[in-house]
Amino acid sequence: MKKVIEILLFAVFLIASNVGYSGTIDPPYKVGTWPGFCSAAISYTFDDGCSNQFAIAIPMFNEFDFDLTLYPVINWGLNWTALQNAASDGHEIGSHTMSHPSLSGLTIERQTAELVNSQNTINTNIPSRQCLTLAYPYCVPSDRTLTEQYYIAARHCQGYIEGSTPSDFYRISSLICGSSGSVKTEANFISKFESTANSNGWCVLLLHGIDGDGGYSPVPSETLRASLEYLDARRSTFWVSTFVNVVRYIRERDDVSVTESLNQNTSITLQVTDTLDNEIYDYPVTIRRSLPQNWPYANVSQNGRVVDTSIVDVNSTKYVMFDVVPDGGDVVLLKAPAPPTGLTATAGYATVLLDWNDSNEVDLVGYNIYRSITSGSEYSQLNSSLLSSSNYEDVNIPQNTTYYYVVTAVDMNSIESGYSNEVFGGLYGDFTGNNIVEIDDFSVFLYFWLKNDCDKTAGAYLNEDCRVNFYEFAVLAENWLQVPYVEQTGYINKR
Repeated sequence: MKKVIEILLFAVFLIASNVGYSGTIDPPYKVGTWPGFCSAAISYTFDDGCSNQFAIAIPMFNEFDFDLTLYPVINWGLNWTALQNAASDGHEIGSHTMSHPSLSGLTIERQTAELVNSQNTINTNIPSRQCLTLAYPYCVPSDRTLTEQYYIAARHCQGYIEGSTPSDFYRISSLICGSSGSVKTEANFISKFESTANSNGWCVLLLHGIDGDGGYSPVPSETLRASLEYLDARRSTFWVSTFVNVVRYIRERDDVSVTESLNQNTSITLQVTDTLDNEIYDYPVTIRRSLPQNWPYANVSQNGRVVDTSIVDVNSTKYVMFDVVPDGGDVVLLKAPAPPTGLTATAGYATVLLDWNDSNEVDLVGYNIYRSITSGSEYSQLNSSLLSSSNYEDVNIPQNTTYYYVVTAVDMNSIESGYSNEVFGGLYGDFTGNNIVEIDDFSVFLYFWLKNDCDKTAGAYLNEDCRVNFYEFAVLAENWLQVPYVEQTGYINKR
């Protein structure tokens, strides 16, 4: 009886959480139809747990940093470790029922067992994420009232591209891919993507087998990769995400209110709220507003935590754009100096010389230097006090270590800018910047052979004679085909 009560309470909670109301947006704020103000949303959904979904698709999507949705059938011998790993990587594990029946031909009791037991089994094995969406087996919907009790959305397969807001969240259309579907070739994928972008819509792709794994309507892995390469090259246009995250974003976007409560010369405070249940609907929405006059840049925080911010130019107007979670606390915009520009790195003997363009902002007081062993993240500040000049030399660097650098600017109110462009340096001989010393780097090295490099324009000499000769060749040979080593907690550990 206790289990029945828990299920009924969850059903009531889920129905209530799906009731939304259109919010109000104070000018000059705008909420993106899709994250990052992309033109389209794309979701790849994979049914039935075919073997190459794990062997090929998941590693491929991880490579591109895209998330997919898996709809496995519970009674078909699932590899829960593989599913748990997929969930840890950010992929969605949704319900495709217990045994893959045609749901409309079952009694309500049988349908309930298929929908509830599959959801509970997934939630038990993957407790870190709720199972919130359903894919109908054979594209045959279950009882509407029953489905609404347990899921926030369900995937159908009518074969058309959805608009920015589906007319029915329990009949969301998808396009069947592969040999038996309408999307077979790279050209088919691209055509659907372009149509989706032109309509600001949502393209849900339905896939099963990949190559020769025995799954229905297989898609060649090279075609799948080509579709991802196309999207990867157009990230400002296409948002690729899981089925459930797109549903959550749409509902939040259509419900959110943005209210400006305070506007001062150097700071703005606003509230971003919605009427949805925060335990389910906690996905960030993208907001932008025109950059206030005389603000070179803006830092944005929510509930005291810094959020990713960018300045974008739209029709010659500069906007500050940021992602925040509705009901996640006050959002504060602070006037900040513009990030430094033109950062360069020149390798020397156990050193990296950094140089960047002087800032012309009148209230600037200095700069900070940050370094990381990982490109794009985990930066640590190098300088103990603000730098007054636009250059810095990082010294005592092992010749086989690569570091990544960014610079920030700080104004008289101690407000720090965002990061500059990132540069790298340290692994001698890695002239092409791909974290390994190989034949292309040797070609660059030969170009500077026996040349005088005292002005460090090439960053190729290492000792006092200023010439690129056998000393440098010996170091290059030592690093040949090496990948960087990094120093961690007092010992050398291969990255």
